[in-house]
Parts: sequence; C-alpha cells; structure tokens
Amino acid sequence: MKKQFLMVNAGQGSSWDQIVSETLQSLGTLHFSSEDKVFREIKMHDFDLVIIDAIAIAGDIVNLVTQLHREAPEVPIVVATTSPTWQRTQQIFQAGAADYIRKSLDREKILITFQQVIRKRDISLNN
Repeated sequence: MKKQFLMVNAGQGSSWDQIVSETLQSLGTLHFSSEDKVFREIKMHDFDLVIIDAIAIAGDIVNLVTQLHREAPEVPIVVATTSPTWQRTQQIFQAGAADYIRKSLDREKILITFQQVIRKRDISLNN
C-alpha cells in the first residue's frame, strides 16, 4: 500500500524538496503544506510521516512539533535542518519528534532514514 507523506516547508522548489520528493516517489505520495495549514492537512489525511523543514518554520519549531504530536500522536515527525545542535536536538525529541536529521542530498541516506521511521511506526501500530 502506498504511503502518504507531508512535508511542511515554505514552498516547493528547493533542491532538497526535489530530492526528497523524487526519493519518496517509489514509496508513496508526498504532499506539501505551509506551517499555517499543516493542522488542516493533518485532519484531512492519514499521513504515514510528517517531515518538517526547520528553515521554513517562522514560529517556534519545538511548539509546532509538540502540537503536531498532540494532534496526531501516531504519525512520526522528522525534523530536517542544515545545522542541528545538541540542545535543539534534545528539545525536538522531547517535543515528540521521531527523528531530527541533518539535510542531506544523498538519496539513499534519505530513503533509509525515512524507511526506518516508517517501519517503527508500522510495527507500533500492529502491536
């Protein structure tokens, strides 16, 4: 069964967005949403994964992750950034994220990371 992914970003078009989109194409459909519309999207679709592009978030990303996790606790959240820090990593995980990754242009690394998160979700839903 095809998976449904949601990327929260400032708008389609960055090279990272394109690589993620092409990489996930074999697994399912990637939807895009802005920060202000993400809660509506979460209520309308059953997503298997939410990917947040940290640079696209104008507000407090920890608060966003907390609210998304509260709204849809069964949907794993992966936050992607160009420069993760230990303090921010700890805050993001405490807020409910499944992973906090450095943006990579390596398609295989992206695919493996997202597959691992989805696999963990699928296992927990089946138990």
